[in-house]
Amino acid sequence: MFIISNTELKLSIIDPNADKVLLGSRYCTGGYIWQIEDTENGPLLTGPQYPSATPLPFHGQGAPEAFVTPLGNDDVPVGEIVTVIGVGEVLRTSGNRPFHVRDNPTVRRFCTWTVKQDNETIIMTTDQISGEYALTLTRRVSLDGRTVTSYTEVINQSSVTLSLSWFPHPFFPPSSDGRCCRFVADWSVPENNGYYRDNQGCLRMKREYPWKKGLFQQLEISSGEKLAAEVQHHAVGSVSVSTDYQLAALPVWANAVTFSPEPYLYRVIAAGEVCGWKIFYRF
Repeated sequence: MFIISNTELKLSIIDPNADKVLLGSRYCTGGYIWQIEDTENGPLLTGPQYPSATPLPFHGQGAPEAFVTPLGNDDVPVGEIVTVIGVGEVLRTSGNRPFHVRDNPTVRRFCTWTVKQDNETIIMTTDQISGEYALTLTRRVSLDGRTVTSYTEVINQSSVTLSLSWFPHPFFPPSSDGRCCRFVADWSVPENNGYYRDNQGCLRMKREYPWKKGLFQQLEISSGEKLAAEVQHHAVGSVSVSTDYQLAALPVWANAVTFSPEPYLYRVIAAGEVCGWKIFYRF
């Protein structure tokens, strides 16, 4: 693990070149925040299998991020390679269409990252090529007081347009009374088995739902909104989560040991263009 810290918070960040036992086909391997610890209150993040020290890589822990769209062609036969952005070469083991990493967990070759680090910032960079597509991906995680900033930058090094879909998947501990978070944007939750919006405008988990099996739910949001949310947290009161990009979608996922908002981004990057975006966590 790499560590960046100050007097209030300590971040454990996976070493993508050495900690491969924690990595799989789903999450970007560079800049993967495994845990954030408060000097007084201990660990602040969980995961679907928390507190297991070795959760399945697909489930992960902390504040991982994922590229949904592979680089280049993903419509290849079983037994061929798909290039997953930020991960590497993934073997297509399932005939399910369209390709998704949940069905194809075997990584043949992980990305190789260059790493630069100081006390409060770590920068990881990798290059990937797949057919006519090529990119340079940079992940920068920085710490300023009680604010953690995760920055992603993609340089389209190819001569064709690159379309990307991406989302962060931060895992927070669920509150004892079922409160999850408040969103500043205009939002609503469709009728479903596990979540509801209370009279104070807070998203809550229904007590009667069997949360051990987990539940994914899309929220309805106004178009063009950026994320601004206050997530309930038993140790620090709340965590402010915000983005500098407009939301393409806003699903949530939870089980008995974690709650996670997933603010999706969609980008079309022209040949030679540089595109970057940020998500902020303020504890």
